[in-house]
Formats: sequence, structure tokens, C-alpha cells
Amino acid sequence: MVDDSKNLILKKLKEKNKPFPEVIKPQKYLEMVPLDTKDTEHLWQQFLTESQKLSAHVHLCADHNSAEKKLFEIIADEKNVYCWNDENLPLKNLPDTIKRAHDKNIAGDSEIKIGITGAVAAIAAVGGVVVSSGKGRFRFTSLLPDIHIVLMQKNQICSTFENWLNEQRQKGMTDLLTPSNVVLISGPSRTADIAMELILGMHGPKELHIIVF
Repeated sequence: MVDDSKNLILKKLKEKNKPFPEVIKPQKYLEMVPLDTKDTEHLWQQFLTESQKLSAHVHLCADHNSAEKKLFEIIADEKNVYCWNDENLPLKNLPDTIKRAHDKNIAGDSEIKIGITGAVAAIAAVGGVVVSSGKGRFRFTSLLPDIHIVLMQKNQICSTFENWLNEQRQKGMTDLLTPSNVVLISGPSRTADIAMELILGMHGPKELHIIVF
């Protein structure tokens, strides 16, 4: 009896015309937040503006040395630091203090205080960074620590997420299909469910630092 009713409903649905039968797929999709510039410096300034709205800390550094200096200012005396493998970071040959922390056998998730990762791209329009995981790019490095530090180079900026996706299509979608996980990170998580009080870092890191050079 139940099967008969189910089949009757399905038959009636199939007999109806499909919704919007004349819709034609657009040749070009409009951007959610259009930006009319490709100038790298302008895009990073736009990224800085948008990311600050999301409580992220962006450090625009002049060169490799100043970026490394800023990194160690943030780390300070913290010993429980975990980072991606050297070949996956734009800052190469980090000092032995970082490598020793990285090699340490961390007993529990709560012991990881700082995580250092690279990123695939920065999206100027939304102030977010695209981070992928895979071999030598451990997912928990950006999810478990109290502080997440992203290291980036200036040429990794893209105006909009749509433009970045278009670039990925032209390159065969390697950066999207190869990793085990791809996320867009826009500042620390936030919630105001309890007493309408805004709390940052309820899920994941409480601070996000993006060092650009």
C-alpha cells in the first residue's frame, strides 16, 4: 500500500513539466564582490581592510627578513609550535628552534599553541585565505592551535574568489582536486549564541595572523 502511494506520487511528479525549461546557462558569471583592479599593492590593501573587519591580523612585510622577524615576534617564547614541512612554506630554512618544536612528539591537542602554514591564495574581496592540506601540509596545524600563522608571498593575491576559481580551471583544477581538504579561512570563528555576546575562536584558533612579504 505504501509502495503504491509512493509510486503514484512519483508518477505525478514525473508527468509535470520541469521548472524553468528554457533557462540558458550564462556564458559569464557576475562576481559577488567585483574589483576593477589587478594592481598587487591595491589588492593587498583591500585584503587588509576586509580581513581586519573579521578580526584577523595582517602583517605586510617588506622582504623575507622582516617577515621572519615578524614571525618570531608572534611566536615569542612559545615552545609548542607546529608547522608544515619546510618545502610547503614560503619562508625556507626556518631556524632550528622551529624545527625542534615541529619534531616534538606532542602528547595532546591542547599542547599545540601555535600552528604555522602556507596558503594557496589570498582573496582580496573577502579578506580570506585559501588553505589546502595534504602531504606535509597537516590539516590540524590550522585547526587545533590557539594561534594560526599563515605565511604568504605578495604574488599569491587574487581579486575575487570567482577569479581564483577561473584561474584554477585554466590550470586543470590541480590546487582543488589534488589536496585532501581545501578551506577558505576568514578570521577566527565567531559566535554570539549565548546572551548575544560575541566570542571569537569558539571553534578553532582564537587568533589568525597573516604574514605577507
